[in-house]
Amino acid sequence: MNHMGMSKVDLASLPMFASSYNEHCPFLSEVNQSNQGQAKAAKMDALLKQRNFECPNEECCMFKGAEQSEPGFFDTVNGLNEDEDGDDDVQSAVEMPELQPLTAEGGFPGAVEEESVPRFFGSFCNGFTNPAKFEAATPPVVRSELEAKLGKLHDAGNYREFIDIERQNGAFPKATRHEMSEEKHITDDVTVWCNNDYLNMGQHPKVVEAMIGAIRNSGCGAGGTRNISGTTHYITELESTLAALHDKEAALVMSTGFVANEAALSTLPGLLSNCHIVSDELNHASMIAGVRNARMPKHIWKHNDLHHLEQILKGIDEQHGPEVTKLIVFESVYSMDGDIAPIKEINDLAEKYNAITFIDEVHAVGMYGHKGGGVAQRNGESSRITMISGTLGKAFGVFGGYIAGPAHMIDAVRSYAAGFIFTTALPPSVSAAANASIQHLMEAQYLRDKQQEQVMKLKSKLQAAGLPVVWSNSHIIPLMVGDAKKCKIASDILLEKHKIYVQPINHPTVPRGTERFRLTPSPLHNDEMIDHLVAALDDIWNSLDLSREIPAEYDDPNQGPFVHDVDTTVPTPTRFDWDLNS
Repeated sequence: MNHMGMSKVDLASLPMFASSYNEHCPFLSEVNQSNQGQAKAAKMDALLKQRNFECPNEECCMFKGAEQSEPGFFDTVNGLNEDEDGDDDVQSAVEMPELQPLTAEGGFPGAVEEESVPRFFGSFCNGFTNPAKFEAATPPVVRSELEAKLGKLHDAGNYREFIDIERQNGAFPKATRHEMSEEKHITDDVTVWCNNDYLNMGQHPKVVEAMIGAIRNSGCGAGGTRNISGTTHYITELESTLAALHDKEAALVMSTGFVANEAALSTLPGLLSNCHIVSDELNHASMIAGVRNARMPKHIWKHNDLHHLEQILKGIDEQHGPEVTKLIVFESVYSMDGDIAPIKEINDLAEKYNAITFIDEVHAVGMYGHKGGGVAQRNGESSRITMISGTLGKAFGVFGGYIAGPAHMIDAVRSYAAGFIFTTALPPSVSAAANASIQHLMEAQYLRDKQQEQVMKLKSKLQAAGLPVVWSNSHIIPLMVGDAKKCKIASDILLEKHKIYVQPINHPTVPRGTERFRLTPSPLHNDEMIDHLVAALDDIWNSLDLSREIPAEYDDPNQGPFVHDVDTTVPTPTRFDWDLNS
């Protein structure tokens, strides 16, 4: 407080004391007898003038009863009592200007000014009075700066609006949409086409019963971090199942897929001598965060460009020696374009240059491979991958993330990663449900095949309708719009007119000019739903006069010398028995 020139602690300005202090301060208690609004503000102003900015409570910063008492905060201008040169800068409280309310012009941007109720920022003893309920916590300059930034998102059409969805158990992909309109609660049944619960395991009876059973048996929470009573038997079983899923020595469960990537990639490189990280330019934000937080030498290679990757690996060896540790970081299925990395060729380079590999399979686990272990498993490359990261919240339909790999590497992350150590463990119910889901999908090849069958149907019908569909190598179907505002408008029309929910994908998730819809058919999106979606999209493209061409700015990663060409006559294979060279 000294730097503000305040001679006493302003207890009423501190949230922890404000309530009790107001009750015991004669000045404030008298003011608080008035109702909220104009009466209270008027009484506050009158008392300030009447009592010459003086409070009878000795602990108050406005107390001036004793002759030797130091000037209170309201006795000064800018909280200053005296200059270093001895000149008196103290302004009499009587000369102090009246407190002015903040208005829309001079205070909070966009605020609706009420003539009867002045608006102020801050607590009473901080120099302002009558704070609005929520605005009292934020200085006007902070509020205005943040609102300006949000305004830019609105103007560009990139502001994200959440749709209030209530999933109905057993009704997937149908859901109930909630909306408040003119103080009325409106609900609609909609068909969801952008869900990452790719196989509807979130509503599978085995998964639901496993979760309920664990709650009945162990209650709701884990009770602590993994190190402090949080390693329940359910999570131990889950990690054993995950290791078996990927044919790895060990696995480690974390709170989210983001945390799994960030924790592993920020920790492992730092435990190795002079580790160089080589990361694909289109890696997920969680991987980028991990690479940055590792604070080790990093190199970004052009997306799926094997020539560029080899140039980097070769350059590291030439400059630092072939024994230097190199970590290649990439994804199997890239979520916005649906393209698949050339895993075999990356593994070939890793072995050639003595590198280790880290693959993110979050958009592939459950849906590819003979056990649902991902694209690396489908392609027979799992044993050549050093470490795999995955999620429990997409195809497995629950929540959480994990890594799987050699036991010594998993143990190193377990022992050193702050993102794992200092957070509460997954609840028993979540661990039990995830374990049940994985075990079911390890045997449920029919779900993987059915999903790809419906994906194939939707791609074909979108193409037949002349819509700008990207024929991806996976189950993810990008439908290009190329304009952020039009993408949002089209999404709104789909929801309001056709009862179809598809979230617009805009910058920064994708580059400007490549805005799109990201469609994710499941085994339960039937033919009738597909026909309804295609008809609705065709209607919107006509009514909004949207381009039916792929935007020129879009560089399709599903095509090129380093990826396998898509066969538009057959569904995307999900099993190892697919011949990559055929």
